[in-house]
Amino acid sequence: MTSQHQSRRTFLKATGQLTVLSGVLTLGSCLGGCSDSTTSVPLTGNKVTLTLAGEAALQTVGGFIRRAFTGNNNNLPVIVVRTADKKFQTMSTLCQHESGSVQAPSSGKAVCNLHAAQYSTAEGNFGANIGGQSAPNLQTYVTEFNESTGVITINF
Repeated sequence: MTSQHQSRRTFLKATGQLTVLSGVLTLGSCLGGCSDSTTSVPLTGNKVTLTLAGEAALQTVGGFIRRAFTGNNNNLPVIVVRTADKKFQTMSTLCQHESGSVQAPSSGKAVCNLHAAQYSTAEGNFGANIGGQSAPNLQTYVTEFNESTGVITINF
C-alpha cells in the first residue's frame, strides 16, 4: 500500500509541475505575440514646410491632413493636426504595436486599422494611446508654426 501511495504522490507532483510549465509556456507565447515592441521610424533631420494658406483642411482647430513626405517617416503618411489656434502637431501613422496604419482622425482620435488602438489628437496628450488595444504611443515630430509667415515646419 505504501508503494501505491508513493506512486500516486509522484504522479500528482509530476502532473502539477507539468501544469505549471504549460502555463508558463502559454503565457510566454501570448506575451511574445502581443508585445509592445516599438517599430519607430528613425529621425532623418529633414525639415518639411507647409504654407498654411495652401492647406484648406488646416484652417480651423481640429482640422488635419494625412500625407506622406518622401524620404521621411519611411515614406509613410503622417497626420498633421491643428490642435490650437496657433499650434500644430504631427504624428506618424505607423502603429508601433504591429506596424498597422493609423487612419484619419475622427472625434478627437485616430484608430489603427489592425487592432483598433486609439490615439489622441488633442493638444495635451497628442499621439498617446487612449483606448482599444494597449500599444505604445505614436511617434510624434516637432512641429513649429511661424505666425508672421504662415509657415508650418515639421522636423523629421
